Amino acid sequence: EGQGFAWIQLDLGDDRARKWIAAEPAIPAPAGDLLIGHEQHQCLDHSADQVWGVVHDVGRDAVGKSHHVSPLHWVIGRSYLVTGRREPLQAISQIADCLRKGERSGTPAALFERIIAFIIQDIAAAVLRSTDEIDALEDQVLANRLSDTPKRIGALRRAIVRLQRHASGLHLLFRRFSEAEIGLAAPADVKSAAMRLLQRIDTLRHDVHALHERTRLLQEEAAAATATESGRQLHFLSILTALFLPATFITGMFGVNAKGAPW
Repeated sequence: EGQGFAWIQLDLGDDRARKWIAAEPAIPAPAGDLLIGHEQHQCLDHSADQVWGVVHDVGRDAVGKSHHVSPLHWVIGRSYLVTGRREPLQAISQIADCLRKGERSGTPAALFERIIAFIIQDIAAAVLRSTDEIDALEDQVLANRLSDTPKRIGALRRAIVRLQRHASGLHLLFRRFSEAEIGLAAPADVKSAAMRLLQRIDTLRHDVHALHERTRLLQEEAAAATATESGRQLHFLSILTALFLPATFITGMFGVNAKGAPW
């Protein structure tokens, strides 16, 4: 009746959802193919009045948030937002909780913007946690308390690399859509939302990049400290070897079986 819009959340592993997508006339064929398909890379496309694509969100298991990313497929129309996933996702769970608590979005583009904002918020929270961890590891390296520090730095760097890929993928997606010719014919409200999201993602991407560089430098410093400690231990072993060399020589001489030899 021209009031409000519909948010349709689909489990893409269900045959009924795929059949509904294929039969729904409001969803254009390219968007339907993307929803039904198994595209894993982040992408975005549009027509004059609809936008569709794939973004990455953090998976959610039975005990809460997991550490892997999973694709979220979506289509934005004038009066609807269709999202689909094959496993529970963090941002979808968060926006559903907000709606149950009474939060409202005026348009499908606004609701989509909130979903992406939750994804950005999740990356930002991971950056803060990683910053606290790298501060603690940096203190250990400076105090020369290495123990398992190099191993922990390596694990942290791998996690930050995943964050960097996630943030860079989102940045590239919305930058191309907002600034390049690909988005000229897109709906104005979606393009405005993409430009706002781009500003937030750009700042976040710089934060992740700075954290990655800091982790890389700390890993190099820890490796240098480990090499210095190994050199110190080898030097100590060399001194011990030199001290015990005469005793080893005499023991070897008296231990030789010299029966029958002259003198």
